[in-house]
Amino acid sequence: MEILVVTTHSEGGKDYLDNLFKYLGDDRMILGKPYGVCSKDPAAIADMFWLVAKFFGNADKNLVIHYIISFSRDTAPDEWTAFRIVNEVLQPLIEEHMAFLVVHRETRGDSDYHVHIAVSTTNFKDGTLLRPDNKLNFLIAQRIADVTGEKCAFDPDYNFNEDENKNEEKRFYREFSPQHEF
Repeated sequence: MEILVVTTHSEGGKDYLDNLFKYLGDDRMILGKPYGVCSKDPAAIADMFWLVAKFFGNADKNLVIHYIISFSRDTAPDEWTAFRIVNEVLQPLIEEHMAFLVVHRETRGDSDYHVHIAVSTTNFKDGTLLRPDNKLNFLIAQRIADVTGEKCAFDPDYNFNEDENKNEEKRFYREFSPQHEF
């Protein structure tokens, strides 16, 4: 089963962007790709997210949606497969929103790879805002299920730390089953 976690920090501002991109681009990154941004430097990407939001009057709003997708070993046996899947899943978002996609290798349960995707909430063409609501989150979770052909569990509060959940039954907010093939 694939797992989707979504985090937003609506009050984080520029400091949150700087810290998020520093984290994404640290030595755990084994693959990374910016979209709609002309730099691979995490600090420069954070600056571009901020400048586009500021240009369109959105600097005081939620600046980024941070998706974390954890894949089972069967689905993503290597980093390139995880990267390809996320590219396909997020194609509709990255057409008009800046994004930074990063693959980390870390064994967590039945997963060796997870992907972080930071998506700017400001559309770089017209300045409209992407809202990190369940309508969008459920769409992303369904796309993950459809692209992978596996169930996708969505939970905004999921704790990947296996030890902390060892004796607890984890209930996801919602599970999505494949409906379409891409």
